[in-house]
Amino acid sequence: MQTSKAVRPIPICVFRNGTKILVGSYHDPIKREVVYRPLGGGIHFGESSEAALHREIREEIGAEIEKPKLLGVLENLYTFKGELAHEIVFVYDARFLKTAPYIQLKDLTHRKMVDDLLMVIGLILAQLIPALR
Repeated sequence: MQTSKAVRPIPICVFRNGTKILVGSYHDPIKREVVYRPLGGGIHFGESSEAALHREIREEIGAEIEKPKLLGVLENLYTFKGELAHEIVFVYDARFLKTAPYIQLKDLTHRKMVDDLLMVIGLILAQLIPALR
């Protein structure tokens, strides 16, 4: 197993629609499984996590967001494609701008709405809820 030597800071956003959240799907050919994660991505040097969130959502799905609220920060250690990865994750809640064009799920390659918010990000919430009290 190879190891990445850098800790990667990323913002992700929990876009909610009732009990569903918008996630991207990622295939791990070594584990032969699909994993799901809320939308987001890397932070450039000198960029705030909030600015990176706006940029990543614009790049990933061509949409603008408003009122991002930082829910918390967590550490994520995992293996993907045979490599150990280490992330510091800034978890946001936000919504799409009302003036943004309607986003059809069929237009979002590798994106889908997943039922049961707690099932998908239960571990994230379990770590964040005590910090929010």
